[in-house]
Amino acid sequence: MSTNEIIQEFGNLSLDEKLRLLDALWSRVAPGESDPGMTDQDRLALAERLSDVEADPRPPRSLDEVVQDLRHGR
Repeated sequence: MSTNEIIQEFGNLSLDEKLRLLDALWSRVAPGESDPGMTDQDRLALAERLSDVEADPRPPRSLDEVVQDLRHGR
């Protein structure tokens, strides 16, 4: 089976099947690497984002709300 055929068949799988397949593939790409870990830069970015979320008392907006605001120049 060619790579293109595999990719095409992947699109026919359910989300659960796709996730199981990705997990199985990852375990063959990086055996024993279930968690690649985070760099110090990743930790810093995550801490900054969490701090921003905690500082803003407004509830999060949905993607639809954001798209509508962008379409209307808000």
